[in-house]
Amino acid sequence: MFKGFKKGLENYREIYDIYLKFFYSKLDELLANPLYKHKYALIHNQKIEGVFDTFDNAITNAVSKFQPYDYIIQHIISRNETTGFLYSVFAPA
Repeated sequence: MFKGFKKGLENYREIYDIYLKFFYSKLDELLANPLYKHKYALIHNQKIEGVFDTFDNAITNAVSKFQPYDYIIQHIISRNETTGFLYSVFAPA
């Protein structure tokens, strides 16, 4: 979908919003699997590329596979649940 995506922040918000909307469209499905709750989803090109036990494992996998600004990592928790710190990563520079 974003092949040849130019690095930078020009389309950052638009791409982030697309990936985040995709994540929320899959959240109920992810939460239905007890093995995924409280884990971290790696999303690239509107596809869940993996679910990881830790944020560190998710970001390590993402950085090894994808270009910066072309993925997000989201914590799989219900919409009314909160954590001490909410993770939302969109490819660190």
